[in-house]
Amino acid sequence: MTVSRELRQELIGAYGIAPERITVINNFFHIDQMLAKAHEPIEPQYEQLFSQPNVLVTSGRLTVQKNQLPLLDVFAALRQRQPDSKLVFLGDGERRAALLERTQELGLRAYQAWNNDPLDQEYDVYYLGFQKNPFRYLRRATLFVFPSDWEGFPLALCEAMVCGVPVVTTDCPTGPREILAPTTPPTHVATTTEWADYGVLMPLLSADFQQSALAEWANTLYLLLQDPARRTYYARQGQLRVQDFTPAKMMQKWLHIIEDVFARK
Repeated sequence: MTVSRELRQELIGAYGIAPERITVINNFFHIDQMLAKAHEPIEPQYEQLFSQPNVLVTSGRLTVQKNQLPLLDVFAALRQRQPDSKLVFLGDGERRAALLERTQELGLRAYQAWNNDPLDQEYDVYYLGFQKNPFRYLRRATLFVFPSDWEGFPLALCEAMVCGVPVVTTDCPTGPREILAPTTPPTHVATTTEWADYGVLMPLLSADFQQSALAEWANTLYLLLQDPARRTYYARQGQLRVQDFTPAKMMQKWLHIIEDVFARK
């Protein structure tokens, strides 16, 4: 059992497991509960931040896997064309110090919630730390950006889609392509911007081709910020797609497997 079709292919290739013996059952989401949490109020000090027109949010642990470091370079490039844009980090982790250092190197002002910094609108990057309820912030974002190097079946990506936020993500292994472009081959990897059915797939921000990817990312984010109609389209498409990951639909897959096992006995 795997949570994504790409993981299934990896197991078949790496271990020689017969394809008919591996089934994909994706993670599921309690959408109604998540939407209820998304409509809870945020702290008064953050209201003004999220009332601004160009707020990018990323959510996840601050780790090597999540690859947030080059996102700061993307954001710095974006601000050259969209100087009123803001970047919000939801999460904490061992890469906190490295991210703060890079923020400073790029000449960006960083707000740090864990320092109880006084909040004003002159900050460029906002580190809000771990949040028990990230949905209330996600719902208020202009775009969700997801620079991961690898995933299994990315929960944060789907959470943003549930909250009605258009998503921009690396086409990393595994999960984003299956979620955003389910009719395309899992072996395909985006090397330029791919305007997929349910969101935007982007090249990896790895060291091998980072400069070209950085420029591609910055340009795509700028285009989206300038195009409210396209953002609305992807927000609706994302909410439509996550309806495929309800508990009821995943339970049907489990029941089918159980019935098949008993039928073979």
